[in-house]
Amino acid sequence: MPVNTNQLRRSALRQRFATAVAIAGLTTMLACALLPMGGGSKGAASVTAAPPPTTESTTPSNERSASTSKASSPPWEIEDRRPLRKRTDCPKDLEVKMNGRTVDTHRAPNWDDSKAWRRMKWAPGHTHPAPSNFSSTDREAIDAVIAIESAHPEMIPAGFRAELLSKPRDPALRLRMAECEIDVAAVRRRASYDAALALLLGSAPNEVSAFLVESTQYGEGDTTVTSCETFRCKEGYVCEPRQHSCLRPQSIAFGSVSKDELAVEDALSRGILARYLSGDRARESPMWWFLTSRVHHCGNFVCNFQDYEHGGKEELVRWDLRDGGTVETFPCKPTPAMKASVASKQLCLSKTGHWSQELCLFFCHQNGEGEGCRAGCYQDCKTEASLWFDCITDRPK
Repeated sequence: MPVNTNQLRRSALRQRFATAVAIAGLTTMLACALLPMGGGSKGAASVTAAPPPTTESTTPSNERSASTSKASSPPWEIEDRRPLRKRTDCPKDLEVKMNGRTVDTHRAPNWDDSKAWRRMKWAPGHTHPAPSNFSSTDREAIDAVIAIESAHPEMIPAGFRAELLSKPRDPALRLRMAECEIDVAAVRRRASYDAALALLLGSAPNEVSAFLVESTQYGEGDTTVTSCETFRCKEGYVCEPRQHSCLRPQSIAFGSVSKDELAVEDALSRGILARYLSGDRARESPMWWFLTSRVHHCGNFVCNFQDYEHGGKEELVRWDLRDGGTVETFPCKPTPAMKASVASKQLCLSKTGHWSQELCLFFCHQNGEGEGCRAGCYQDCKTEASLWFDCITDRPK
């Protein structure tokens, strides 16, 4: 049965606690102070991830120049969520008009129907390490991204567009872009692209690492996840019905990309994987976070990378995002309130393409659409409690 994502995250956090204790030499003193990690089971009120500092290392990889190898050969330290450099020379216009962000990069939730899950035909290579021909050289990955950007310049923030098109292989420019994009919601995900490109183009890993971690591990902003299966979301959050989590609309939008952005992530994943495999394969390193939080093509489907047991040992494998595993659950009693909630969400989705009024209004604003769009949100979508709130008490004891 596939490994649950929450379990992987909790395991990773425990490993990082142990690492921090060993480095400090205070194992005995801290053993009494460490609290158990928060539970991640369905229906839990909240799970808070507050990772301590950790240390990772990497080694230079293919096609790196001699000067870059010399600068980056020592181990480089990564402190999770360390303060980022704040630039004061960023262009004012960093918005991008990227319509058609229809590719959902979130992993599917658990399947309620275990029989259907077992019959499912998954993407080729699902749960297996990537074949040798998947990885690419730095140059191949860089060339692929530049070709996509040249064909679709609208995906480049307006304030950087002219400069980037004139010198797309400048690692300092790519890093500066990442530093500016990291604080702008519409291009926060893109910050990981430019940080990865800066690395592939020759920037020292310790210059890039913090921005890769911030834009991947902490890309969606929140480190506290609250379940809305049994509790209503607080103001400013909406209940994401697949994962049953309270999220800001911006966080949900962050997880959707266009086909062109998917092509960029695919190209970068191939280049970053080559570096990862030629190094020490450190779990929770910046490159690991890129590979596990960015997506790539796997046949006609979308995959990312996950740690999973393969051939008797844990490997980084390709993972079909449709596979969220399966759990045996009890169906909710279809109360009148729940039936009305389902009908309301279906109407909203069919009329606007979104499943809540909050998301509908958010995308009207993000796409620069006028009052007609907003009026449609108010007319066809209703603000209401979680779809799951009305049925939790109807489960068997």
